[in-house]
Amino acid sequence: MPLLACKLVHHTGTIIRFTTSQLPQLPSEDRDITVELPTGRIADGHFRRHPANPNVSGPNVVSYIKSHVGFGETARALIDATGYSWQLYTLDDAVEFAQRENMNTARVRAGRITGADLSRLLARADRQTQAGERRIAYTRLLRPSGLRRMILELMGKSCQVDGCAAVEDMEREWGDPRAGLAIVEVHHIEGLVRRVDHHPRNLSVVCGNHHRLIHGFRPWAIEHDGDDVVLTKGTRSVRIVRDLSFLD
Repeated sequence: MPLLACKLVHHTGTIIRFTTSQLPQLPSEDRDITVELPTGRIADGHFRRHPANPNVSGPNVVSYIKSHVGFGETARALIDATGYSWQLYTLDDAVEFAQRENMNTARVRAGRITGADLSRLLARADRQTQAGERRIAYTRLLRPSGLRRMILELMGKSCQVDGCAAVEDMEREWGDPRAGLAIVEVHHIEGLVRRVDHHPRNLSVVCGNHHRLIHGFRPWAIEHDGDDVVLTKGTRSVRIVRDLSFLD
């Protein structure tokens, strides 16, 4: 799903608002989601497919908007509305960042950055040596909207956590492979706070529950075992089983 323009609305109803013309690009039903905010915090949210006012709400989403937008005002943003884990980007920051790189801001405003744009922005972020600065740079360059599709094509559409059959179970329960696809997500093994790295060596495919566990139960010790990755916290561990032979 491409990046969608949206507005952060702080009023009697404080929400992330979409236009009715965007309904074909939004989920076909109401759903609970998580939203990664520009601050890096993960917030629980709820998408409501209202025919006249499609929107996302939730206590932490509301708190973020209230802290960044004055009452009665709105702010422009972009959102990656893929699956059940969405990511919000502050549009003004993204445009400012692109202007400093002499990029076409019209493409940024529309959420349609090109491969060449992305390469330049990644190089810009990679020049940041401090983790905090790198995180800021990354959130302003906009996660490539085609990344999820490409990684699923290369790695497959099943959760790579050893022993997890959530995707296959969902497909059987609903009798439709799209149901399994709806709960699978792409995870960055080395968190983006530490480094900006979209290379397949740093990516894995996991179900929504394991993705939330990994992000919400950190920090994890990370160990690479061939193509596999073992995440350890205390006496518990999660093994991510991958086949990266397509890189050879």
